[in-house]
Amino acid sequence: MTASARYRAIRAYQRLRFLRARLLGRRRAWHGVRILGYHSISEGGTSLCVTPRAFRAQMEAVAAGDLTPVRLSDALDLLAAGPVEDRLVAITFDDGYLDNVEHAEPVLAELGLPATVFLPTRIVDGSVGYHWFPESPPALSWSDVAAAATRGTLDFQSHTRSHPWLPELSDEAAGEEIAASRSDLEARLGTVVTALAYPGGLYGSREERLVAEAGYRAGVSTTPGVNSGGETTLRRTLVYREDGGDVFAAKLAGLLDRPGIGRRIGYRRLGTFARGRPSASDQRSSARRARSTNDDDQRFSR
Repeated sequence: MTASARYRAIRAYQRLRFLRARLLGRRRAWHGVRILGYHSISEGGTSLCVTPRAFRAQMEAVAAGDLTPVRLSDALDLLAAGPVEDRLVAITFDDGYLDNVEHAEPVLAELGLPATVFLPTRIVDGSVGYHWFPESPPALSWSDVAAAATRGTLDFQSHTRSHPWLPELSDEAAGEEIAASRSDLEARLGTVVTALAYPGGLYGSREERLVAEAGYRAGVSTTPGVNSGGETTLRRTLVYREDGGDVFAAKLAGLLDRPGIGRRIGYRRLGTFARGRPSASDQRSSARRARSTNDDDQRFSR
């Protein structure tokens, strides 16, 4: 399937889910913390690349809506305190693309919206690249990160060191990726790092344990939905290039909070969340099959 055909198929599937949700009357006045997840803000041709024009329109919709923007670290305090009755939105970016500062930060600053960037520290170092792109796009440097942190619109949390598929790693390697990333960030920025986003949204009970042992307050997934209070693994609503205004509005309204069928079938078969850590061979199979069966809510998640 060509890229353009794939995008059309994803868009049609999202539209079908959107229309079905409306027919079933699933619109509801949700309460809690909705975390929006972005990647690149650019004209790149993949689903991970939301155009600057679309991003501005989406942020304007957030600013104009019946929603209260909140920084992720502050949201963790509210979630730990108990049920969240307000309608809060936290904005996040994965992977540390340079365009997060070039294109996203000015819009966020103009609208008064704080946001969090999840950084893979070895990509910021320049030690490794974005292995899911044929050619790596520009990444933030440590000087970029320090300057943005000083400006205050963006803050920075962990996305491991080299962005591996964690379930494929040994206990020692996974623990190193998770814990050392936090140490790298705290040493560079002089701030406390409290959250880690799972690369590709892939995790199991072992990864949740390692995140807690490394001192994080929360792990952030790519499972859609709202966080109400008491969670340590947080749901997140991912936004893609194919999301038109109606789909983005549907995601904000909670119409697409239920994972699509591909994700449900894939994880029901794999049992990644339900049964704890699989064997080493099952982990490798799980990660491969999860990447191939995810639907529009995780298919292109990095």
